[in-house]
Amino acid sequence: MLKENNLRLALEISGRQGYILEAFLEQGLYPELVHMDGEGTLGMTREEALGYTVDVMRGWHELIPGIKFNYLFNFPNHGWKGDHSLTSPGDMGYGDAYDFLVKLEKAARGAGLPLNGITLDNPYNYNYHGKDLEGKAVSGDLLDRAIDAEKEVKALGLEFHLIFNTESSPDELYYRETLSYIDEYEKKGGSPDVYILESWYEKTPSKHLPENEPHTLTYLAAEVLRHVKEGKPIELSGLDLK
Repeated sequence: MLKENNLRLALEISGRQGYILEAFLEQGLYPELVHMDGEGTLGMTREEALGYTVDVMRGWHELIPGIKFNYLFNFPNHGWKGDHSLTSPGDMGYGDAYDFLVKLEKAARGAGLPLNGITLDNPYNYNYHGKDLEGKAVSGDLLDRAIDAEKEVKALGLEFHLIFNTESSPDELYYRETLSYIDEYEKKGGSPDVYILESWYEKTPSKHLPENEPHTLTYLAAEVLRHVKEGKPIELSGLDLK
């Protein structure tokens, strides 16, 4: 089905989780890109996490030569350029994402396994507009940090992928806030190489299909495709975001 419809397969996996890859390979499905979720390195030192991540890349590359790798940051849980995490007030949470980005790019390149890009998991409702969870001021909100991350990632010659979603429900609000997120991000100057529409939330979207039914995930995807590929403006004037 993928080949028939000119679709490519990407996986988001935390840590090694080789059994997931094996399940795909048994079906003759070969992912082109793996988003390596940084949650798989929690509890490790920065040095351990770097070595572990490169080892995972090496193992996957042996199974699928030519496979591409993105490192995925759960961005609200990280600090950025010395400024603390927005979800861990007063400290760096999972660590400074910028510091790890620079070191991982160098380590992966040195191992002959250059990164394809960086992916940010950065839900819309985590954008506290200059404050952390306790209301303390931080330098900019998560949108500002994401814009800066995009600049730094591209300066390293890597692709920048951004997940656009929100924890809000019902489906109509999920749809509206996701479009609003894209609109706000682009108005701040952001231009991701890849727009990712993905949800891990229990309630939203409640339906993936059909594509022509308002507020399903594929309906949202079609709207974003028209915007990204055809330049169709995002229409927010009739959307009540309250």
